[in-house]
Amino acid sequence: MVGVAGKSKAYNTCRSRRIKCDLQRPECSQCLKSGRRCSGYRRETVFLNQSSTPTPRPSPNPPVEIVFSKPSQEAVNPRRKPKKPSTSGTSKSARLPLQLASRVSDQQIFGARFVDEFLHIYLPTSRNCPKVPLTWLQLVPNTATEGPALGCAMAAVAFSVVGRATDNHTLVMESARKYGQALGELQRALWNQRLMCLDETLAASGALLLYELLECTENNMQAWNSHAQGVTRLMEARGPDSWDSPLAQMIFKIMRHAVMIHDLQNRKLSVLSQPEWQSGPWKIHVKNPDQQLYDVGIDLTRIIARTNTTKFINDNATFALERAALIEACQNLDTRLENWFQQLNEDIPTPHYWPEFSRMDNTSDEFKVDLAFPVSFHFPNIYVAKLLNDYWAISIILHSTIKLLYQSLAGQTRENRPEHPADDQGAKARAILPPGCNVPFRKKVADPKLLKSFASNIAQSMEYFLSKDMGILGPQWALFGLRVALQTYHYGPPSKELRWLQAVHDKISDEKGLRYSRILASTTWQDAWSNQGR
Repeated sequence: MVGVAGKSKAYNTCRSRRIKCDLQRPECSQCLKSGRRCSGYRRETVFLNQSSTPTPRPSPNPPVEIVFSKPSQEAVNPRRKPKKPSTSGTSKSARLPLQLASRVSDQQIFGARFVDEFLHIYLPTSRNCPKVPLTWLQLVPNTATEGPALGCAMAAVAFSVVGRATDNHTLVMESARKYGQALGELQRALWNQRLMCLDETLAASGALLLYELLECTENNMQAWNSHAQGVTRLMEARGPDSWDSPLAQMIFKIMRHAVMIHDLQNRKLSVLSQPEWQSGPWKIHVKNPDQQLYDVGIDLTRIIARTNTTKFINDNATFALERAALIEACQNLDTRLENWFQQLNEDIPTPHYWPEFSRMDNTSDEFKVDLAFPVSFHFPNIYVAKLLNDYWAISIILHSTIKLLYQSLAGQTRENRPEHPADDQGAKARAILPPGCNVPFRKKVADPKLLKSFASNIAQSMEYFLSKDMGILGPQWALFGLRVALQTYHYGPPSKELRWLQAVHDKISDEKGLRYSRILASTTWQDAWSNQGR
């Protein structure tokens, strides 16, 4: 390091290339010869735990330092129960204060307690978790990396979460700087054919996707959608048969859920809808119930995309035949969904949830009288809760699609129809059934009561997801179902249930740290499609 005896004085670019640097300014001759951008000798700054290290000697130019007063356990993580003082080693509560030092690279962040502190705030307590990792983020600290992209992305996420938890604006600002740096490093990794297909590159892209949920950098859905599309392209570049490592398999499972949500809300078809992507990644792995459910959701995106692309058919006979085929496809999906739920009852012991009187504060419940949802649902663990909420949300979208298709065959208008991803407002043809066109029997009446029963189940599970010991992951997993439930009530008359769901979105944004939630509440499906340039 420049100015420190025994440390390399080479500029950063030469140090990373491991070549001799002549230290010329403003750019060294090595970079001028190779046409590279000379990054200078300034070293990156990160936060280090200094609680267990000796006090450094006084220096005429000490590093910039941010010191937190030691917070209570409730301040750092309100769901953590107080523990008895430890008699050996360093306790978790001694993570802070943290020092802003100038001699540590992003790679060293992985081994530091900063990411550990982030995970402690982010994850639910162990009693709410099955005995398996819930997210690929739990595997990152032990991951060896070749480039700086993942280190920068994880630093951005960790600084954001810890900064918000400790009410430190400087950390939050540093997270924004790291986010911008991570974008540049990720782009450089994508220019390298070998780095592009590494697990760490996809993990960096996934971390930036999470950062958008946390900070919502553009105050709209566009940045999250862009990252989701980038994740899809990275997955496509790897192909369906390269997900065997534990980290790759975990990333694929989590990112598959994000891509499904993106495709549903934007009526898009991605590469994951192709058959080989429903079998290739599981050649040596077991496909768990959540991934089997996502198979149904991803197949539903195919029907919705087809509904959208065929809505401008002018010929009534062709339009009717197309709609009849789509109805049949939906009913086949409905059968698969019923079979999935029956299998879930066999695989996971019941009851999957049970009712309790609600104790969650909601600003829409005035004077605690005539509550919107006086009863809440509780679950054996967060995995089961997520399974059922995704099941209810996909069921709403599927039955809304079936209802839409029958209405379009009957020539009904859009008036009073709940909006959903398959909504084909503006369809030109109104079918007169041609001879020989057999419309599948409507085995389920997709009326508002059925849709709202699923939406009510989602609403009643929010208290569980938002409880103090669910960290940030609980509210994050609740967002998909919550938004679908909100849209179900949104296109009916104003109601206390609608106001209650909107207040939950605000609570997730303001109290749980997921600022993207407020954008979801204020953006309808139709607004999202308009922003996609339909």
